[in-house]
Amino acid sequence: EPVLVKKLVPGMRWISSMDVHPSGDHILLGSYDKRVCWMDLDLGVKPYRVLRSHSRAVRGVKFHPKLPLFADASDDASCHV
Repeated sequence: EPVLVKKLVPGMRWISSMDVHPSGDHILLGSYDKRVCWMDLDLGVKPYRVLRSHSRAVRGVKFHPKLPLFADASDDASCHV
C-alpha cells in the first residue's frame, strides 16, 4: 500500500516539468511562472533555491546523470546550464 512520506511545498502555481537526481536526494521543478525550483530533500519541504533567470515559461529541467550539473529550457528560446 502506498504511503505519503513527505509533502513538498515548492511555492509554484503551475509545474511544467520535473526531474529527480540519480541519488534521489534532489528534485528540479520547472514552472510556467518562469522559475526553476531546486528541492533538497535532506533540508526540508521548502525549496533550497528558486532560480528566476527566464523571461518566459520554463518547459524542461534535467539533471546530468554523472556530473554535478543541471540544465533548463524556456519559451524565451534559451537554455541554462
